[in-house]
Amino acid sequence: MLQHHRRGTASRAFALAVTVALASASASAQDVITTLVTKANASGTATLSTFAYDPTGPNGGTIYAAGFGSGAELRRIENLSGTQTVTQLVAQSEWTLFLRNNDRNATGGNPTPHGLLLNPVAVGGHAPFTLAVISDGGGVVKVSGSTRNDLTQRLYSYNVASGTGPFTSLVTQAQLAFASGLANPVTTGSNANFGRQFAYAGDGQSVYIIDTSVGYGGLYRANIATGTVSRLFADSQINTEVAVLSSGGTDTIFFQGSPATGNTGGIDKFTSSGTASGRSIHVAAAAIADFMETVPSGIDITSMAAGPGGELYFNNTSSTSPDRRGIFKVDSEGRLAKVVSRTERGTTLGLGSPNSNTTRMQPRTVEHPNGFDVTQIMYVESGTASLIAGAYDFKVGDFDRDDDVDMNDLTLLRAAVGVRGGPAVGPGSYKYDLNGNNVVDWKDVKILQTFLPGLRNGDANMDLAVDLLDLNIIRDNYSTTASGTGGKTWATGDFASMDPLATTYAANASDANMVNLVDLQVFATTWLSVLRRPTLTFADLDANGYTGLFRQDVITVFSVPEPSAVALSVAGLTAALAWRHRRQRESRFPLTKQERT
Repeated sequence: MLQHHRRGTASRAFALAVTVALASASASAQDVITTLVTKANASGTATLSTFAYDPTGPNGGTIYAAGFGSGAELRRIENLSGTQTVTQLVAQSEWTLFLRNNDRNATGGNPTPHGLLLNPVAVGGHAPFTLAVISDGGGVVKVSGSTRNDLTQRLYSYNVASGTGPFTSLVTQAQLAFASGLANPVTTGSNANFGRQFAYAGDGQSVYIIDTSVGYGGLYRANIATGTVSRLFADSQINTEVAVLSSGGTDTIFFQGSPATGNTGGIDKFTSSGTASGRSIHVAAAAIADFMETVPSGIDITSMAAGPGGELYFNNTSSTSPDRRGIFKVDSEGRLAKVVSRTERGTTLGLGSPNSNTTRMQPRTVEHPNGFDVTQIMYVESGTASLIAGAYDFKVGDFDRDDDVDMNDLTLLRAAVGVRGGPAVGPGSYKYDLNGNNVVDWKDVKILQTFLPGLRNGDANMDLAVDLLDLNIIRDNYSTTASGTGGKTWATGDFASMDPLATTYAANASDANMVNLVDLQVFATTWLSVLRRPTLTFADLDANGYTGLFRQDVITVFSVPEPSAVALSVAGLTAALAWRHRRQRESRFPLTKQERT
């Protein structure tokens, strides 16, 4: 293992106290997303690439940030929730010198950090949150024009506890070449591509990372304490910042699906407990496409992170469906929901049309200004923005941001839900858009149902009861042909389209935004088959003033018995009960021979 100590004190030449008016201080105004560290603090003139978070730091914790390009450096940002103090730890020139093995005549090896995380537990004599591990995708180091993969650093560490280093080599490109079985590992011209952030194993001693190049492509595990590295499987068609969930000494690593599992656009997983278990599908591409209302080719997951409750956060950076870009989650029960959409990012953070990437995601638990703990996903807003943002992951359906889902929230949703495939919503309604397509309609109600089963099909007024109040709403809006903004919504009885049993509802269907027989059938199914209530009677129809076509359709879908049939049924039931009563009496008090005759 190579070890290099930084020389001189130039990199500690300045420490700037910067006062920033953080949007997190007024989270109620910005609702779901806020700026945590501005570009000026995070990377200065350089482009921000990655960061690490130390939750033990005072007043909101400490951030370590790294950029790339001209002026790139390693920075420490302290006092995250207050007046931030920025300190340069490593200048670009010093960083480059380390990557070139302190050889000023070498070329390549320019700092290009793609991952930067602190050790969550003690490792190799380093206390928790004192060792920054960095993955680097810079060019191959060459000495006298010859390729030197053994000097090309792909994974290395920095001692942040001292603030003076040292940098320590962990994994070189030559080690990756050995693990990948490449010929001539020191001089091979094949180039690795560690262009994504890694994730720690459950024991905190190793990391998992994806390489996307042809020669090295696949999932690797690298031990931070020993520097050993192994490739768990080969695949050059996945390009994901992986997430890891651990239980009982077994790590499950999650990444984007690929042709290898026939799940392009979905989420795959790989289980490791010392031995590999093989790859499998975790969430099918079809399920995510249905949730987002796009096609699998419109999904490109490049960043993932594991939450404290077993959630998996993932992004979508697809150019095919740019309006579906954002951060989403799949919880431990497999339910999908949006965290923040591209439109929310652009509008709330003042970015206009933001970069497609939402990378380097790192969840943390914070106290919301409304007084409850909530998960916040910190991430890098890439491109010209180059800032660190934080998106709150509220309970799905908690629209009034009080940490519960109740009638107040459903009242808000009922007022916000629009026609199927309706116009884009504005800033005040982003929160009701649960799949991130910038529309609030039938699909968002269906998503909420997965988290709130009491919101059943047919519950037009969203009071968690399917009753005659809802049927009367259907009656009042029945057999309309209006469409567009004047059309019907879930709140006015439009529960389905074309097929009452279908789980999809095309926005361009011939009966979209109408209340008709299909919706009545949905209501009747819930009433009869789910709630198992007795069918309606003609007295019910008369009492509620059901007339005309609506009355006839109610009779059909509920199979309302004719009054004469009801009378005959009652007479038959009375006779049967009388016969049963007589038999019971005879069994207790046997008749005499004279009584029987």
